[in-house]
Order: sequence, then C-alpha cells, then structure tokens
Amino acid sequence: MATIVQSRSGLFGPDYYERGVEAGVSLYENYRWLGETTVALAARMVEHLALPTGARVLDYGCAKGYLVRALRELHYPAWGVDISEYAIQEVDPAVRSFCFRMVHDTLAESSVEVSDAPPDRREALRSFDAAIAKDVLEHVPYADLGRVLRGLACARRLFVVVPLGANGRYVVPDYERDVTHEIREPLEWWMRRLEESGWRIADARYHVPGIKESWSHFPRGNGFVVCHRQEQEGSL
Repeated sequence: MATIVQSRSGLFGPDYYERGVEAGVSLYENYRWLGETTVALAARMVEHLALPTGARVLDYGCAKGYLVRALRELHYPAWGVDISEYAIQEVDPAVRSFCFRMVHDTLAESSVEVSDAPPDRREALRSFDAAIAKDVLEHVPYADLGRVLRGLACARRLFVVVPLGANGRYVVPDYERDVTHEIREPLEWWMRRLEESGWRIADARYHVPGIKESWSHFPRGNGFVVCHRQEQEGSL
C-alpha cells in the first residue's frame, strides 16, 4: 500500500497545483490562499452541515490547508490530511501544525495514519465530529473507494462533494482536463456506495448555494451528499 500511495502522491506535485492548465494535468494555476473566498466557502459548509461552533472537522484531501485555515478562523478546530508530499510541504504556515501527509490513501481502523505527526497530534487525529471530502473522492481508484469510505468513519458525519458523470464522461466537460480523475458516476451511484460502506444518507442534492457556484450552470454536474455513520443516527 505504501508504494501505491507514494506513486499516486507524485501525481500531485508542483505541476498539478501551480501549472496545471499549462501542463495539461489539472485545472489549478498558482494555487494560493484566497482569504475572503475560502472563509465564505467554509462558512457555507458548516451552515449546510449545521455544525455548532467548536465542532472538530477533518478536511480529507486538504492540499495546502486553505480550508483548514478558513475553518480555524471561524473557530472550528480543523485538521487536514493529504497524500501529496508536495502539498503538505507547501501548507499554509498558519496551519502547518494541523495538516499532515497520510501514510496510506485510506484511513485505517477509523483513524488517520500520518507519517510526520508527533504522538500527541496523532491522538488528536482519531476522532472528528465531521469530515469534509470536497473534490477528492473522484481521484480514488474504484477498487479502493470502499476502503476509503469505511475509513472515514473516524468522523460522525461526512460531507462529500464530487463531480458527477454520465455514460463514462463528466457532465462538466472541464473536469476531464484533470488527468488524476478516476470515477465518473451519477449521484445515485455515489449514494449507493456510501450506504454500502456504512453511511446513512441525510441529504443529497445537485446544488448547494455558495459551493461550486462556478459550475452551477451544469444542473447535474456536481453532487453534494451529507451522511452520518449508521450507528450515529440522530446525533451530530
């Protein structure tokens, strides 16, 4: 598994984040902190999830930690993990102590296995009120998705945001420009996979105001799913 993660980690290097369009590998260009925009996004997410202030949040696939920073500025103790060695090396200095590189591309035993966190930080990464996986799960190979979704049970609630597909292609044509994308499926398919992996769907829709508005002119281009662990029905 470590070898697989190392090879996939290499896909998400400087070209991916800084020169993605030019290099023909992603939609990123000069990926950087955009304070007002990212804080507004974080605020909309916690509103949609109905999270009380102080809820512990995991950003699964945090890249450079910008959502983690935004959540912390809103007084949510957020943490982030990512498989990209480059992204973690470039994490925003404001949250460098809260973002770590994952040892595996899945979470083991409902906790986060990280390579560079001190023991006390590893303990803090074992339990969350909510996890956010925005524009991440479509990068996971089909064969590994079930393990990833089951591993995210380190959180009581999960918010999934994914680009949707139909007939083997993305509804939003530009999403095809990211060469690391693996999964192109409709919303119903994602809901089934989440339920099969131990999650209970609380809400599923094609649009959440304030999130991914740039693509809202494709009515079924993105999916937004809120779910919780089946044994946690009715709780945060």
